[in-house]
Amino acid sequence: MKKVKLILQSEDSECGQACLAMIFNYYGYGISLPELRKNHSAQTGGTKVSYLMETCTDHGFRAITYSLTIEELRKLTLPCILHWNFSHFVVLTKINKNSVEINDPALGCMRIDQDKLKQHFTGVAVEIKKSESFSPVKPKKINIHDVTGRVIGFIPFVFKMLAAS
Repeated sequence: MKKVKLILQSEDSECGQACLAMIFNYYGYGISLPELRKNHSAQTGGTKVSYLMETCTDHGFRAITYSLTIEELRKLTLPCILHWNFSHFVVLTKINKNSVEINDPALGCMRIDQDKLKQHFTGVAVEIKKSESFSPVKPKKINIHDVTGRVIGFIPFVFKMLAAS
């Protein structure tokens, strides 16, 4: 299995968009987080699963939502999106014997043991696959606005981290 490239969110409410960007790029649909943000603005108060499903359809993917146990995660096609802490989304990239690997758009790549997985996973997963209408897209070149937009989006995050420490 090829590696899922980590894409960090730059705003509190765009974890769902960042997860979609990671999975879209994994399947050869080159889209940046700023492009996704521009075409599908983040929802106030956080992303809903219905938003993820609609955005997938708009880009040639099929999303299926499941309510399942940790043991049933092995049945899903990876990478997939997990609902986390009732207010966040992460990408499940690998399932090991006693742990899982996730790309958390807020914190980075992590290996989580079964106990932590039980604490954070809500039981909702979104499996994403290419649909019949899928067509690969080459990634666009990054322009200066994309870079400055990311930096500006990280400023509130930096202040929160400083205040927490």
